[in-house]
Amino acid sequence: YALIVWAGLADAPGEAAPLLRLSIFSSFVSVGLGLAMWEQRVQFRTSSAYVAAVALMRAFEIASRALTLAVFAGLTHPYGFWWALFIDYGLMLFLIVKHRSVQFTYGLFVALPLVLVSLEPLVWRREDHAVPKDSYYSVRIFEFVIMWMYIIHEQEHV
Repeated sequence: YALIVWAGLADAPGEAAPLLRLSIFSSFVSVGLGLAMWEQRVQFRTSSAYVAAVALMRAFEIASRALTLAVFAGLTHPYGFWWALFIDYGLMLFLIVKHRSVQFTYGLFVALPLVLVSLEPLVWRREDHAVPKDSYYSVRIFEFVIMWMYIIHEQEHV
């Protein structure tokens, strides 16, 4: 956040904006790689191509989610971002309760990171997920479409 503010100042050095872009890019890549390594850890016989594909997919997932939330938050400031996260948390809790693979008290904590990114490995069986991938990504796609419809609608009025 400090880097974003610093890069936006009129008297910011020329290196601030490229440093911000590099920071954001490295965050997407590092989280994607971390999730791919977690995926490899739970499945012992994985190929390097599979790990690379998962890392790439996760990096794009994180980049898409972050970009959508950032643009939506900018257009709905000051409360839209928090409402989106709150509603998303409620949806994750609903899906956890509906699936019944973990206890509700544990689900309260599992739902927190699921609001931002899917942490559970793709290779787990459906029964092992707190929120099954088909349900999780259906919510993400629906949310993506709704947010971008709002973003495009608001851009027409600016």
